Amino acid sequence: MAHYFRNIADYFSFVSRRRQDTRHAVLPRKTYLVIGFSIIAMLVYLLVRSVDPLFLTIMLDRSWEKNAFFDFITEVGNSNWLLISTGIVLVILSFLTANRFGGAKHMVWHRVFLYAYFLFTSVAFSGAIVNLFKLIFGRTRPHLSDGTDIWAPLSFGDIFINGSFPSGHATTAGALAVALSLLFPRVKWLVVMVFTLVAISRPGVGIHYPSDVFAGVMLGGVFTYFYARYFARKRLLFAFESNGGIVLRGEGRGKMKHLGSMIREGIKPRDHSSI
Repeated sequence: MAHYFRNIADYFSFVSRRRQDTRHAVLPRKTYLVIGFSIIAMLVYLLVRSVDPLFLTIMLDRSWEKNAFFDFITEVGNSNWLLISTGIVLVILSFLTANRFGGAKHMVWHRVFLYAYFLFTSVAFSGAIVNLFKLIFGRTRPHLSDGTDIWAPLSFGDIFINGSFPSGHATTAGALAVALSLLFPRVKWLVVMVFTLVAISRPGVGIHYPSDVFAGVMLGGVFTYFYARYFARKRLLFAFESNGGIVLRGEGRGKMKHLGSMIREGIKPRDHSSI
């Protein structure tokens, strides 16, 4: 077990020592950053004041019914499936360490590990931030409202279960929309469409106000984009373009056909006599 943790520490030590690409900043200038967040805050305020009351009135009407399609697709925004699946991949690859492989298989290991790590941490970190915001704002979900207050306060003990602002599912949708669009640019419009439906499904099932969803999507998407720029600064997974944009790096591209043989080679018992 000590060898396992040493391998993990060695990998992250290697990452921290990498020469950084300092041609472009991770975050925009403070002025642009303040303007951007001010615009988002203003749009959230407008939704709270104008759209949320209308939504609550419609939702509390006796003729309102949940949409079966939204009931189904909203579960895609549950972060558990992504965190569990990528977490399993990370655990397996941390045992089947990169030094087992050479050539194309070595590059495949790094690409798969970084894919899983980027997806896992994008969703986990943005999820931690949204839970902090839920704690700060303490807004009651619309289906628990008495119809008189669109920002009814929630007791501290119920915040993480029934906290409405921002939407956690929408935050996950925003994070995955950006992350998967960057990782798989050829299908980015399909990805955006799917996760837009996931976000829209939250008011569709009566669990969140429209402002909750907009704030969540912005939180997850903006965080993940700048997090990807941090990776580009480290020259991991992404790279800066000449104009300051980011693209997927080329290492391991076109070599994923070796993934199966890499796994088979990795699970073979090692000959410790030669180590």
